[in-house]
Amino acid sequence: MKVGYIFSRLLMIIPTVLIVIVVSFFLFNVSGADPVKSVLQLQGMVDNDRIAADAYNAAYKEEARKQGRHLPQFYCSVVPSYYPDTLHALIIPRQKSFAKKLLHTYKNWECVGNYLMALQAMQRHSQLPTSIEQGLLILNQDVDNINLEAMFTSLDNDILTMSPKQQSEFQLLQERVEQLDAKKQKWFYPSFRWHGSQNQFHVWMSKILSGNFGFAMVDGKPVWAKISTALVWSFCLSILSIIVASVLSILLGLFTSHYEGSTFDKIIFGFLFGIYSIPLFWLATMLIVFFTTDDFGRWTNIFPSVGLFYSGEEGVLAGMAKHAKLLVLPVFCISIHSLAYLGRQVKAAIVEEKAKDYFLTGLAKGLSPFQVLWKHSLPNSLLPFITIMIGAIPASLGGSLIVEVLFNIPGMGRLMYDSILNNDWNVIAAIIILVSAVTTIFYFIGDIIYSLINPRISFT
Repeated sequence: MKVGYIFSRLLMIIPTVLIVIVVSFFLFNVSGADPVKSVLQLQGMVDNDRIAADAYNAAYKEEARKQGRHLPQFYCSVVPSYYPDTLHALIIPRQKSFAKKLLHTYKNWECVGNYLMALQAMQRHSQLPTSIEQGLLILNQDVDNINLEAMFTSLDNDILTMSPKQQSEFQLLQERVEQLDAKKQKWFYPSFRWHGSQNQFHVWMSKILSGNFGFAMVDGKPVWAKISTALVWSFCLSILSIIVASVLSILLGLFTSHYEGSTFDKIIFGFLFGIYSIPLFWLATMLIVFFTTDDFGRWTNIFPSVGLFYSGEEGVLAGMAKHAKLLVLPVFCISIHSLAYLGRQVKAAIVEEKAKDYFLTGLAKGLSPFQVLWKHSLPNSLLPFITIMIGAIPASLGGSLIVEVLFNIPGMGRLMYDSILNNDWNVIAAIIILVSAVTTIFYFIGDIIYSLINPRISFT
């Protein structure tokens, strides 16, 4: 039943998009990007000296809690048995990294936690002997690979210069270090932990589903504002390219199928496949070099030089109209590069239709071969062509990275390229999720269009 088929296909979109969201989230977390640090940098706070370390750490913790970074990453986790349930509460990256290092070495959270608290207690003191401060720095980086006995022996004289409270806390630190080695464990087992809905992914996905993609970690601008502007540029550029390539490929396939096997057919497709075999970046570069300057003659300076500047003050469509001449060459570049493949597909489909009985029937009725091709064979041969076009439209939302970078067009491809260079995973994840959602929706629409064009296709 058509209604049941349509409903089932709509439901398939949901798990597809959810999988992409999950993958994007974990890629974000393993990328090394730190959205908390990015916010603090935009606010002018940099962790660059010890005097400001406490203030920076306090600001870092506050911002991390606002973003939900103090929560577990996912609904559940499988971790070594020696991991505590509260490891995610260590917000400062250096502290968490050092705690994990100690855990992997000693596999005893009780001793590791006691050691970290004793170490932090000592570091709160602002006036300590230089040798003691250096020793604390060493203990805050490594414990297992240093000669602790020799280090503490060398500090005996300096310990006597400290206050009684400092001496007591330093003695406790020594005991905690000894306990680390004395209670070191060698075995563990995997442990399943359930964290519930209070986790980073749940908070992040809730914002995504509500349309809040957050802010760009480079300039602090809303992600959706940057994507929406780039999306219009890429969509218009790609739609223009698709229209030009479609019209030319249909005409090319129609004429070459009429003259199949002729010298005209061989020369045309030989030339086009030569163009298709050229890498797109090289083709774009050659077009820029030879057709935007007069270095090789005045007749080669056909198009304006590359360097589109969009201030954002005017509307996107107004900006495109203003820079229309700069879009001619990239549209031509994309269209001519795909023309050989699309034209070949149309030609192959028409040739297949020519072998069917209705083609001979049309000829028997007095129609010319070209009339039969135009009125009957061409409409019936467009189904595979529509398949390609439906896949090309959502793909265009991702932008043509090479063309947009080389021709300096502020589209989705250029935005993705810049975001990857700057490790701006908020923008990257938003683009990935948006393109995947639109792709599944377009393929769903394609199935509906197939049934309207060809009633023989059944919904099963």
